[in-house]
Amino acid sequence: FRNPDKKLYSVRLVRGEHRNFFYPDFVVCLSHIDGDTPMQRLVETKHDVKDAQRKAQHIPDIYGPVLFLTRDAGRFRVVTDDGQLGQEVDMDDPETFRACMQKTMPSFS
Repeated sequence: FRNPDKKLYSVRLVRGEHRNFFYPDFVVCLSHIDGDTPMQRLVETKHDVKDAQRKAQHIPDIYGPVLFLTRDAGRFRVVTDDGQLGQEVDMDDPETFRACMQKTMPSFS
């Protein structure tokens, strides 16, 4: 689901480097492993990987780490915690997306 900015029902997170909020672009609900209870996770698309690196400093307990994605040569790539381009995510293959989310699955799930 698209997560709009500054609505009463929107998910907002404290940014890592200051007290201002940011609103991740999408809220997704998925089972990390088949048969598990689905949970809500957050996805943010970025053009500026340095901004993603700054925002990634704060990890919300309830959602786990935000998955930051950016476009690179027409493909989506994960932005790693150090601001580098990570693995490619094929949006036509939901399993590649789920595999990325599994790597950062919150421990309480």
